[in-house]
Amino acid sequence: RDGARVAVCARREIAGLDGALVLRCDVRERDQVKKAIDAVVAEFGALHVLVNNAGFGVYAPIEDLRPEDLEEIFRTNVFGPVWCVQSALSHLKKSRGQVINISSVLARTTVPTAVAW
Repeated sequence: RDGARVAVCARREIAGLDGALVLRCDVRERDQVKKAIDAVVAEFGALHVLVNNAGFGVYAPIEDLRPEDLEEIFRTNVFGPVWCVQSALSHLKKSRGQVINISSVLARTTVPTAVAW
């Protein structure tokens, strides 16, 4: 509405985002992130804002937490934003852009079964 050009990246197909550039990208995969950032810059000519919003957790007592779940959480919630910033940083420096990192309310408080967030 205010004239921003928006790109949205997701692992799955997204419908109903008229006017947005929609790209498939799994932030757990560094090469996919770089390709997505490059596609956005190729389409729009610049990158001004990066919003890191991918994340998930597993509700389970610590004794039931599977190592593979924890690995996927770290790949998504920790490495994903790092890959995004690393891929976008040179473009953001040129435009004096910004990074916005979104987190869960569980960053401030917790519940007993929210060990892996």
